[in-house]
Amino acid sequence: MRTGAALAVSVFGSQQEMPLSDAPEPLPYVSMEAVAPEAAALPLDSSVYRERRSLLTDHREVSQFRWDFKASLWAGFDRVRFTFLAEALYRERLANFLDTWSVVEVREVADSRFDQAVVIDTGKNRCFIGRMGRAVLMERVRTDRDLMDHLDDFVAVLAEFQ
Repeated sequence: MRTGAALAVSVFGSQQEMPLSDAPEPLPYVSMEAVAPEAAALPLDSSVYRERRSLLTDHREVSQFRWDFKASLWAGFDRVRFTFLAEALYRERLANFLDTWSVVEVREVADSRFDQAVVIDTGKNRCFIGRMGRAVLMERVRTDRDLMDHLDDFVAVLAEFQ
């Protein structure tokens, strides 16, 4: 049941959406300027921040893209109330990504700062999925750059939002 963890952590709550420029700082993702500066230099058609809070999780999401697909970033961050839910959510995010995208390479991150983490290459997109304690971050960006070069940035996000 792939939607089980997402369903279990999204019981009751509130949500809001706003332009990314109006979102409360700090934001729980690594910016496009950091992971894909060439894409960040292009004018974007959409930059949106979403927040959903429930009894079991706080979910934050950032979406930035151009309609011509030359630049895109999607990041989803969840802080759950219980560690076992974070483990299940991490596994679900990874399984869903692998089922949805044509994957070229999956690299497990051997870094003790993460409880679990992978970097995935799909050819034109790169994805980081990581867990630290009760926090899970998934970030997909259109770039040729290696997201392994940004592990310190991902650690900082996960640590700040514990």
